[in-house]
Amino acid sequence: MPGTMQCDIVTPERKLFSDEVGFVVLPAAGGEMGILPLHASVVAALKMGEVRIQQGLGEEVTRRYVVSGGYAQVDGNKVIILADRASDVSEIDIPTTEGHLAELQTERTALGIDEARAAYLSSQFAWETFKLEVARKK
Repeated sequence: MPGTMQCDIVTPERKLFSDEVGFVVLPAAGGEMGILPLHASVVAALKMGEVRIQQGLGEEVTRRYVVSGGYAQVDGNKVIILADRASDVSEIDIPTTEGHLAELQTERTALGIDEARAAYLSSQFAWETFKLEVARKK
């Protein structure tokens, strides 16, 4: 389609999204970055945030993903998002995520001095909390 670009969202586990789109908003480390077709080439580090996709420019947001870490590579009419973690917002089950948060909190509270495990749990807790916040914005 004219006025579109290829967009792929990939994690170490799988490809979450691949389609022609008109506009993408990325959570770059320096702030949100809007990408249109024929964008200048850039590689940007990603922070925890929301990717919003419009099928056509000026249309409603059609897809939303939460990502945590990774990079985005933009080159003309192609956007590749290589995320450390990502979830499709439409697939986030709020009760399941709330249950997972409660389990993580219980384990964090019961944890002794295992600093590596504490850091991992804090990272997981932040991820699950963010997913829940974005999912509730529907």
